Amino acid sequence: MPSARASSDNKNSTLYALILFVILFLASTVFTIILYMNNSDLQTAADEAISQRETLASTSEYNAIKALAITTGGRVRTSAMSRVTQQFRDIARAVDGTESEDFPVTGAATTIINSIDNTWEEAQDSVLGSESLSRDIGLNGLAQWLIEQTSSWQSRCIAAETTMIDQADMFQKQADDNVAAMDEIRQQLATATRLGQQQVQAYEALHADETQRYEEIITSLNNQLDYAQNQERASREQVQEMQQTVADFEAEVQRLNERLQMFQPDPETEAAALEPDGHIVSVVLRDGFAYINLGRNDHIYRGLTFTVYDSYQPIPRSGQGKGNIEVIEIMDQISKCRIVDYDRTNPILDGDTIANVVWNADKEYLFSVIGDFDFDGDGNIDPDGRDQIVRLIEAWGGRATDRLTVDTDFLVVGRPPIVAEPTDLSYNDNSPAAQAYQLATARAEAYENALQRANMLGVPTFNQSRFFNFIGYRHQPRLRY
Repeated sequence: MPSARASSDNKNSTLYALILFVILFLASTVFTIILYMNNSDLQTAADEAISQRETLASTSEYNAIKALAITTGGRVRTSAMSRVTQQFRDIARAVDGTESEDFPVTGAATTIINSIDNTWEEAQDSVLGSESLSRDIGLNGLAQWLIEQTSSWQSRCIAAETTMIDQADMFQKQADDNVAAMDEIRQQLATATRLGQQQVQAYEALHADETQRYEEIITSLNNQLDYAQNQERASREQVQEMQQTVADFEAEVQRLNERLQMFQPDPETEAAALEPDGHIVSVVLRDGFAYINLGRNDHIYRGLTFTVYDSYQPIPRSGQGKGNIEVIEIMDQISKCRIVDYDRTNPILDGDTIANVVWNADKEYLFSVIGDFDFDGDGNIDPDGRDQIVRLIEAWGGRATDRLTVDTDFLVVGRPPIVAEPTDLSYNDNSPAAQAYQLATARAEAYENALQRANMLGVPTFNQSRFFNFIGYRHQPRLRY
């Protein structure tokens, strides 16, 4: 019995096992079918995912981006895209300084490049100036260049600051020195002020004493001045009386001399002018030279002129000669002369006489000169004509004076002064026209008085032309045919 129950149990077990196997087989088949179907969908999804990934990045690029993901315990804590987005934001913040968490990844590169371009242009305009910096160096290169420039500027600023500090120290030292000097000056000023006050007090005391003494001296001097003025007035009156007495005495002497001159025999007044001074020794007409018998011993000088006269005739009263010569070389006994002019119809010959009314070897003639003169021969009165006549007389050894006396040897007269009546009837005695008229009138009266006095005293009178003839003077040398 027990064996039959065991066999029945074995069959049931086998049946159960077979049923379980079939059930498991069917379940595995269904699972396999379901798994195959899911795998096909997963493969399709995987293929689509791979295609999309290849659209976004290559395998190497995907792996590089994938490496950016942060995982902890096999789980992704921060995705690679989040890291990339964050890096873009960091770059944007580094470039543009933006802090926005909503910075778009799409178009981020364009935004960054535009910002860099703007920054580069601003750096080019404001920092580089005329220099040019290649953009190939990148933003970092630009930053490095700016750092170098900033460092250079900072160094120069530090140097300038150092210089300014040194100068400030120097100026401060100078200011301290000036303050010390000002303090010393203030002390000196205070001392000088104190001394000045003392000097002022001493001066005021001295001034009071001197003022009193000065007043006493002034009073004494005024008394002495009054006495001296009275004495001087009395002396002046005495001098005037004596001068009047002397003038009267001189006038009386002059009058007596003139009367004496009138009662004396009338000699040949022009005898001295008609006497020859020498003669021609030798003539060289072709060379224009002549030699005279006057030399160094006769006290002649270069530039002295003579009029030449015929040896067989006396000197004419007109003084007109046959030629004129000028001394150019002086020897002991003779002198060489230049022939200034001569008459070729009557040439200068050996033995002809020579004369100059001014020059005399033994005597100084006294001349009086009056009137107006045309010295240069241009037909017009020369304002300094009389002065030139005087200089010529003195150059030839004579002496000129304004006074005409019995001692005067010769009188040289020019044209009479012209007295023009003033046309302005409203003039007074102090007007320039009145004074000029009075002066001209006085000169005309002096001219007439001199002629009358010369005639009364018998003084030889020469007009300008006759005077020039007697001294051998010519305005312009000429030859006469």
